[in-house]
Amino acid sequence: MRYQESPIKKTKGKNPKWFIRPYVDVLQPDGSLLRERRRFYLGSLESSSKDDAKAKRKEVLYTLNDGNHVLQVQVNFGEVLNTYESRFLLAKNNLSASTQAKYTSLIKNHVRPGFGPLCMADITTQQITD
Repeated sequence: MRYQESPIKKTKGKNPKWFIRPYVDVLQPDGSLLRERRRFYLGSLESSSKDDAKAKRKEVLYTLNDGNHVLQVQVNFGEVLNTYESRFLLAKNNLSASTQAKYTSLIKNHVRPGFGPLCMADITTQQITD
């Protein structure tokens, strides 16, 4: 776990907002990590005070400083399905042949086309319901 305390800044323009720019670990397609700065908005100046922005910053940084959580939500759901299939579904003496065939068919025809290319964080309950 790392510690960072990004300063709170204000945007300029018509509707100014509070924001911070902490470093975020980003998982690259080749599996490597890239640390880059990202902007997180904490609320508008009109509706929230600087103390409110400090409280929101604390929430945001609590999650970001726990690097494992941030990386886990960036994992591609298709990779999770591949691991599930290899370690559980197709493992010897784990499921009957009929159950393996049924689950494989459901994943191939329904789950992977809808969710395979998405990151774990991009999947919403509304998408699952639909």
